[in-house]
Amino acid sequence: MRIMPSIRLYVLLSMLLTGGGIIWGLSALSSYYFVSGLDISTRNSMLAFAYQQKNDKQFTFVTPEVDSIKKQKRTITYGLIKDWKNLPLVFQNTYKPSELVLDKFYKHLEKTSLFTPPKTGSFIIKIMKDNEIYYATLIISNGDKKINSISDLNNFVVINLTALAVIILFTLILLFVMRQVTLPVKRLKDWAKNLKNQQLSQDIPDFHYSELNILASLIRDSLDSVQKSLEREKKFLGYASHELRTPIAVSHSNSELLKKLIENNCPREKQLQVLARIFRANLTMTSLTETLLWLNRREGKELVARDLQLGILTEQLVNELKYLTEGKVITLSVETDHSSSELPEGVCRIIISNLIRNAFQHTTEGRVFIKQEGCHLSVINQNSLSEERIDVFEGNSLEKDNLGFGLGLSLTQRIIEQYQWQYEATDITGGKSVSVIFKR
Repeated sequence: MRIMPSIRLYVLLSMLLTGGGIIWGLSALSSYYFVSGLDISTRNSMLAFAYQQKNDKQFTFVTPEVDSIKKQKRTITYGLIKDWKNLPLVFQNTYKPSELVLDKFYKHLEKTSLFTPPKTGSFIIKIMKDNEIYYATLIISNGDKKINSISDLNNFVVINLTALAVIILFTLILLFVMRQVTLPVKRLKDWAKNLKNQQLSQDIPDFHYSELNILASLIRDSLDSVQKSLEREKKFLGYASHELRTPIAVSHSNSELLKKLIENNCPREKQLQVLARIFRANLTMTSLTETLLWLNRREGKELVARDLQLGILTEQLVNELKYLTEGKVITLSVETDHSSSELPEGVCRIIISNLIRNAFQHTTEGRVFIKQEGCHLSVINQNSLSEERIDVFEGNSLEKDNLGFGLGLSLTQRIIEQYQWQYEATDITGGKSVSVIFKR
């Protein structure tokens, strides 16, 4: 089973290795300069003593108590010796005269372990004085034999312990920072995982960091876009089933009529009239489909407008929708003119057919008045059976209206808003008065 990489673990290990390496490197550098500083100061003090003396000499002094509890004292012995045989045994046992380089600083520390300070320190320099070879020496030891160290604590141990303490502190700070960063990320993950459709309209929680808030906004906007796309697809199916109903019914009824006319050898003119109605219904379905796809996809492009006579289109739609008045007592009045305007036919067809269909199917006994003048269209329907006000634009679902008028109204309003046309609907006694101006 493959272990997936973790950003948190990667950052944590990278920072720990980097910080630890830097701290240990600086600690080693501090140790190096500490030792170099001690060597330089010791060498200078030995040379200063040696050049002040005129012949062989040794000088020993004991420092005051460095620890009042342990009564620890330190013995320091400087020497300027010409004869190698007169040097202390520690130098004779450690070096050979031929091995020593002129003016080079040599040191020897007697240690019991790596983590304890040295017991004694022996230092020697071979110098040329008055054209003769001399040996400048320095021995540092404790005056009390019971105390086996020069100092109470090894400086290297102090540096290493300090480095370890700094690394521990750096690790704790890093863990705290990682926790402060990962907690909002975990909150973002849980929020995105449990994000529902109802929460898309709610305010985004504050995730403390601006980058996480921006990411949360992108996640919500993306999901909201997907949800809107699904809603548009759902509406498209409703619109298609609603708007294509009439041309399909016209095609079906006229196809049966054409079949009977052919079987009965009716005149060719009648057959051509029926065929023309079928052809117009097919054109209507094509135009409606293109309009619905355009409106659903929201491509931001308007349909191609052409020279259109709204009066002829209105009369044609009235004739196609007259089947809705069968079995009803309706007084129909239609007034149109022959003016033309540059308008998209498919869009105008949907709007006008919806308004006429609504007037026909919501009038049982009464009158329907349709008037077209230029780019202005008015549709008034009024029932004479009751004084009750009937709001034909009330339905919002197929459950309230089995003809799906709610979808038709929604589609009509969306198209009118898209084209910024003028629309007005007024309740009247027993019906509705609707006015549309096909101009911005």
